[in-house]
Amino acid sequence: MIEELLLQSFGRFRNQSFPFRRTTLFYGPNEAGKTTVFDALLYTLCRPAASKTIGKILKERYGENLAVDIVVNDAAATKGRRKSGSATGSGKSRKTTALFDDHEYLNVYAIRSGDVSVAFDHKQDWLQRVKARLFSGNIDPGRIAAELDQRASNNKKLTHNKELLQKENELNEAGNRLETLRAEKARLIDREHTIEREAEQLNRVREEIVTLQEAQAEIKRQIQLEEMKRERERLAGDLHRLDKYERLEQELRKQSLYQTNVVSELDAINAALQKHNTEFQTARTRHADLMNQLNKLEEQKTETLKQLTGSRRVKELIAVQLKTIATAAGQSAATGFTGRLRLAAGIGLGMLGLGVTLLFSISTLIPQIVAALLTVLGGGLLIFVVWRALSRKTPDQSQLVQQLQAEWRSAQIEQAPPHGDTLEALRQDLERRRYQLDEWERKRESQEQALAEIQLQIQQRTAEMQTERETVAEQKQRMADWLQKQGVTDRDAYLRAITHYEQMLGEREQLGQSLAVQSTDERERLRSELERRLRNLDAEGILADDAPLEESAFRKLKARAEQIQSDLAGHMRTESRLAGEHGSDSGAVQATSDRLVSEIIQLEERVRRLQREIDAHMLDRSAAAIARDLFRELGEDQSRMLDTLLADVGRIAGSILQRGEDVVTGSDEEQAGLSSEIFRLRDAGGEHRSLRQLSSGTRDALVLALRIGLAMRSWNRPESPGFLVLDDPFLTLDAGRTEQCIRYLYDFQRQSNWQIVLFTKEAVVRDLCLDIFGNDCLEHNLSVTAVA
Repeated sequence: MIEELLLQSFGRFRNQSFPFRRTTLFYGPNEAGKTTVFDALLYTLCRPAASKTIGKILKERYGENLAVDIVVNDAAATKGRRKSGSATGSGKSRKTTALFDDHEYLNVYAIRSGDVSVAFDHKQDWLQRVKARLFSGNIDPGRIAAELDQRASNNKKLTHNKELLQKENELNEAGNRLETLRAEKARLIDREHTIEREAEQLNRVREEIVTLQEAQAEIKRQIQLEEMKRERERLAGDLHRLDKYERLEQELRKQSLYQTNVVSELDAINAALQKHNTEFQTARTRHADLMNQLNKLEEQKTETLKQLTGSRRVKELIAVQLKTIATAAGQSAATGFTGRLRLAAGIGLGMLGLGVTLLFSISTLIPQIVAALLTVLGGGLLIFVVWRALSRKTPDQSQLVQQLQAEWRSAQIEQAPPHGDTLEALRQDLERRRYQLDEWERKRESQEQALAEIQLQIQQRTAEMQTERETVAEQKQRMADWLQKQGVTDRDAYLRAITHYEQMLGEREQLGQSLAVQSTDERERLRSELERRLRNLDAEGILADDAPLEESAFRKLKARAEQIQSDLAGHMRTESRLAGEHGSDSGAVQATSDRLVSEIIQLEERVRRLQREIDAHMLDRSAAAIARDLFRELGEDQSRMLDTLLADVGRIAGSILQRGEDVVTGSDEEQAGLSSEIFRLRDAGGEHRSLRQLSSGTRDALVLALRIGLAMRSWNRPESPGFLVLDDPFLTLDAGRTEQCIRYLYDFQRQSNWQIVLFTKEAVVRDLCLDIFGNDCLEHNLSVTAVA
């Protein structure tokens, strides 16, 4: 990474230094020195020779005595410092050697002012290096792979495979003949050795026969001794089993109590105990439920009695006021039809009577109509009189309502006075209250009856619980008496005693069967016989401490005896055969052997020659196969790398143009120069157009994407970050695409950590760079520097 650019003498700059960051921006108007700084970077990074075109241009523009240095700080710089740079700090050095080829720098890593095109001379050496990094070289791997495939083929019709097959047949024939001669030679040698070994073998067999006979005698003695030890062990075991049989007899007589299994009695007692215990728990649960019901009913009764507090006084007052209201209502009805109401009622009644009489006595139409009208008018007048009499208040009804409510309050009853503006409303409220009090009385009587019934049930459940408790106690005592009688603490102990008794009984039966004795006399005779035979073995030196071998070791000892017997018989047969054989004629064997040796030598030489020729053919075919696979892989890498570059260019162009781009390549001739004309861009109609057919902004955006993609793919220094220099590359782009380009450069730098140097005279570009790159961007205002 470039830390600083030092301009001791270059153009207008003298002893001027420019520090660099990850993003460095040179801003200024025309003739402010941007191109001078750009050329200074070109000069110090590429060190072009004075004879080259770039060197001549720089010399013509700035003269001969140029002094420019850069300070770098990366792994590559640290290594280069040891060769040519002078150290300026920890991990820093001044580079005095070229880092780039000038054509590679200008066409890949630097974009000059107003020119984002890519037009390379395919004859340049540096371009071949770039293409070698991107593709597989300027060759046709497919054609070479096809030629090598024919050379590596196993097709028997090809000339080189026919020659190989012929030599393999000759090698097989010579090898078979050689094997035959070697086998015959081996047989002759074996025969010669056999003649010499026969006498020695005969003596050796006779010596081995004597050794085997001695070993046979010794192993027979060991087997006899081992059988006596095993006999003593068997007798001692029988005596031990006899003692155990008698001990079991005594133990069974002592435990005769467990001869009969009466656990069913205990199970019956336990079942009865469980049954009564369950019934006791059920009765207790029911008793608890009844107590809960009793408590709830008592709470409800308390609430009912609370509601009935003072009910007698309330009912007496309600009865008095209802009687007062009834009396007042009768007087009102009696005085309702007075004065004009009585007169109206008489007129209406007369009209109604006259109309009805005329209606039924006259048959003519007009009198009937008149009679009907009189009837209707008379009825309507009567209805009006009745309604008026019913709805009319007497002058003192309102005072009576207030008087009754005042009497209620003066009685100091907790309930509020009856509600209503009329005597009828007051009567209805009093009737409702009297009905409610009657309901509470009936509810209290019902609760008292339910309490009496629950208390009776509680007494019954208490008696049941007491009965079951006593029954459970009796069953527990009965179980304890039974266990004490059997001499155990619980049912499991009794079952263990029964099981132990049955085990002892079975073991005694097995011992009796193995000893084949039944009566006491038979056991006594068996004991005497066992003791006598043990005394005889003691007398022969077979003591009780002499443990016999394990069964596997004893079987091996017997197998060894059988093996010795078999070996001895075989040696006896061999000794008989060797004694009767005679040697062959050694002279005839030697003559045959000389002839075979001469023929074998000739065949071996021919086999070696044929094998060398076959190996050469196989090696050539294997090498062709390896080379074929290598060139196939080169061809695949060429396509894959170009596809990868296209994907990068499409992705970058899509980021700049804000739409997905489809980028393809042109013809092979266009690809040979690696120019920007090889690329095609799909338009909105789906057609692929060359760069000449695109707008200048779209064309420059796509080529800028190509330049960035080429730079990414061409950079071959993984130990240090990449480097991009852009001198006003956005002149043909509108403001939106310019901003997208700068944002893409920012995202690209965050992902790749490349160093970016920008030159611009546009204030908009300057502001966008400072806004997007933020603190990572270092600005050099060359207009200020020029003034200074």
